[in-house]
Amino acid sequence: MFREIEKKVEQLVDKYRNKIVKNTSDIYFYSAIPTKKLNNAIKAYAQVLRHSDVFALYDDTVFGKADNGFIIAKKGIWYYNFLDKPRYFLYTQLTSVCTNLDEKKLVLDYDNNRIEEMQNYFDKESSNLKSADDTYEYIKAVSRNIQNTLEYCQEEMEDVLEEKKYLPGINNTHMGLFLLEIIQFISKLRAESEANDEINKEEASSRTENINTDTSGSRETKITSENEKSNRLIYTNAANATHLENDAQFQKYHNQNGGHGYAAEDANALNDILRGRKVEKTGGANTLDGPDRIVDGIKIQTKYWATAEETLNAALDNQGRFRYEGQMLEVPKDQYKKVRILVQKKIDNGELVGKDGNPLNVSKAEEIVKEGSITYAQAKNIAKAGNIDSITFDIKNQVITSGCIMGASVVLSTAINIWHGKKDFSEAAQEALIESFQAGKSSMFVGVLSAQALRTKTAASGTIIVRPAVNWMYKTKFGKVAIEKIAEASLGKAVYGASAVNNVSKLLRSNVITAGITVAVVTAPGFYRSLFAKNQSWTQFFKDLSVTLSGIAGGAGGWFAGAWAGAAAGSIIPGVGNAVGGMVGGVIGALLGGAGASTGAKTISDEIADDDSVAVWKDIRGALEELATDYLLTEEELNKHLLPQIQHIATKEWLRTIYQQAENSSVMRRGIVYSTFTQFCDGLLEDRKKLQITNEALEEQGTIFIDKATDALIEVSDSKKNSDSTIQMNKIEIQMNEIEIEMNEIGIFGRAD
Repeated sequence: MFREIEKKVEQLVDKYRNKIVKNTSDIYFYSAIPTKKLNNAIKAYAQVLRHSDVFALYDDTVFGKADNGFIIAKKGIWYYNFLDKPRYFLYTQLTSVCTNLDEKKLVLDYDNNRIEEMQNYFDKESSNLKSADDTYEYIKAVSRNIQNTLEYCQEEMEDVLEEKKYLPGINNTHMGLFLLEIIQFISKLRAESEANDEINKEEASSRTENINTDTSGSRETKITSENEKSNRLIYTNAANATHLENDAQFQKYHNQNGGHGYAAEDANALNDILRGRKVEKTGGANTLDGPDRIVDGIKIQTKYWATAEETLNAALDNQGRFRYEGQMLEVPKDQYKKVRILVQKKIDNGELVGKDGNPLNVSKAEEIVKEGSITYAQAKNIAKAGNIDSITFDIKNQVITSGCIMGASVVLSTAINIWHGKKDFSEAAQEALIESFQAGKSSMFVGVLSAQALRTKTAASGTIIVRPAVNWMYKTKFGKVAIEKIAEASLGKAVYGASAVNNVSKLLRSNVITAGITVAVVTAPGFYRSLFAKNQSWTQFFKDLSVTLSGIAGGAGGWFAGAWAGAAAGSIIPGVGNAVGGMVGGVIGALLGGAGASTGAKTISDEIADDDSVAVWKDIRGALEELATDYLLTEEELNKHLLPQIQHIATKEWLRTIYQQAENSSVMRRGIVYSTFTQFCDGLLEDRKKLQITNEALEEQGTIFIDKATDALIEVSDSKKNSDSTIQMNKIEIQMNEIEIEMNEIGIFGRAD
């Protein structure tokens, strides 16, 4: 049908070419269209069109840029009114054309939803008529619907005018006639071909069965691979939150007097880890005068104050004795030289004494003073959000966190890939590594944002808010066991009482913050596409949001359960330990729990509404069936020629463009797809073997056909006299089939192969 419409539109363009616009100098046809103008117009409001699709271009701009105006194309008209949004309609969607006398505008109604709704209602109700009363009620209902439709059309016309749903710069009368002829032609075409379409579609559907499965499967695989990156980020949200909480003392950064000191401890420990040193953080035990960390067996105490004198005095008690005997004193990078001089002076004067009052057994300041990796000012900045120093620290921290999560994710993903049918281990591992690396980058981004948020006072108050609930749970038998096990899995060691409650409270606080940021990061592109780009439905956005929230909740539950089990297993297996077991078990539990919850949510939401991609693919299949019917495509032509083109063109971006251009109209989507792949089908026609039949052959075969048909008719006449007419009719049917086979062999009833 589309090809017939194209030919008719081309004829009508030639018929009305000098009449459809007021200023004929601004409209261009066919090869006379300036390339630059056409490029500008397509870019501005008709991105799905190719140059070969365009019959005419009208430039409605003052300076000839052509980014306002309209394009008459093979399948429809694309147009852009100044200060409005780009619009278009397919000829198959036009339902009416009329002129608004007040504003002298040609108004187009190309919204089929109302008419289809009426038709469905009438068809449904008329099938239930059983009596005169039913018929009477039906007629009244029809009258009411007609009245409602008239009111609807009036409202629609007002909306159309308000939305500028009219073509710029046209001659209303002749453009109206042009479009009315198209509407009449399409109506006639539909009436003539309705019965044949059903038969042809069934045949085309069977021929396109392979292309439907292969194409959607290939595209679904690619989209699934892309979604896997965000899925891993969602599932491992709890693991990320736990690492954030344990790798930095954000809760203490808000201390007005010494918050920067805790930041200095974290930053110096992190730099030691990045240098490949074995670091054990011990400051969290709050042991009196105990070390903040142990690096390669060396105990270190970190002191960061505004001046070198204050930094040194912080390491002395009120009697001037060194409080941290047997430990290195770590000082700000910018104060190191001055502190070293002050300490050396005390050593030389015999003033550097321990708690027992005896001089320390050191001869040089370097033996007791250690240069920190950051300055005092950097420590102050790290304790605050929104500056280069704190962001740099968070990025370094996330390199380690994301690496840990990615390592466990690669192992599990490799196994999953093998379970899903990838027999080659190296291929499964390589794919898992790529997917996990991509997810690791997103995880790092979310981790940095979360770490910045944890420095705020709002985040600090979050622990205070959730602690009463955790305290209440701890008073129950099950709650006490669960909280202590979660804290043990988190810290890698057994803790009880207030320590366990405090740890779990902070974990919950951090999980809420990271979950919120994860949701924002994952759903922000979809929100933009739904609100601004208009290439995704709000239904799709809320479906994705529900799956994301379910994945986060499932990932959190899976992490807590997996970390608990992993820590228990790690305490039994030699050489593993609680910390490693808890980390590995937590990541695996998060991935499995998140995947299970997301799958369940996706299944439920799919029962409620289809994804946008499913709706678009249905329309793509419908358009392919039209192409297969119109071009009489064989299965070989579909699989060898058209299928590769579809797999190449049908990217996620292309699908979104179709959705945006079609304004959620199934008919328009099918038309765009049909138009896109028409050029490839035209190429197939050129490659087909041409059929050549001489007049002599036609005359000879025609004579044979007439003779056999005459014999068949005679037998029909004779069969009326025969009592066994059924047998005779079967014989005639066989003879007619033989005639058809002979005619097919010379190509009269079909095309030659």
